Amino acid sequence: MLIFTTMLAISIHIIWVPVILVAGIMLGFIFRSQQITKCKKRILSLENEMLNNHAEILRLQQDQVKYEKALSATSKTPVVSMKDLPQDNPDKEDQSGKKKLL
Repeated sequence: MLIFTTMLAISIHIIWVPVILVAGIMLGFIFRSQQITKCKKRILSLENEMLNNHAEILRLQQDQVKYEKALSATSKTPVVSMKDLPQDNPDKEDQSGKKKLL
């Protein structure tokens, strides 16, 4: 049984190891800082959009209140409060034909 083994020998000068390490760290830092900047810009734009939407909602609510006040001021329909009606009114017609509830 023959086993083929290959030896791969790479010779790197000892100075290049820290240089490659520092370059990798710097590239990683630059890449991550760009990602963070992009995310912060996206968050800022979403916050501005939310503020604009809330301002629009508040403006629409103010318009609705204004229109409701104008409508209630112009309408002269009589409103009878249910709380002001007396319980037993002697002026009512005789309701002896109806069943009385206990």
